[in-house]
Amino acid sequence: MSRRTEITDVIMGLLQDQIPEVHWSCLVTGASRGNKLEGTVSCDRITYVEMTKSGRKGVLTYSIYLLDTASVEGVDALADKLDALLTHYHDLGGWCIDS
Repeated sequence: MSRRTEITDVIMGLLQDQIPEVHWSCLVTGASRGNKLEGTVSCDRITYVEMTKSGRKGVLTYSIYLLDTASVEGVDALADKLDALLTHYHDLGGWCIDS
């Protein structure tokens, strides 16, 4: 299993546990659009910044989408909840220095 997959699994688990009212999916890129409140996590880019004796350091760029086509769930409030959640878990359980 790649590091990207492991980090994505951590993000998905956190979102599904803490914001269960959203139907979360994981895609390679882009957003999923359905007829209900949808959330999508995608890793859009990986950039390796330097080599060290212990391995490579990388920067992973993720996009997290919240889509509510019916506009009934208050996406702004959910976005604030999402922001607070990721700010609180900035190291993603030890996977990141800062996110």
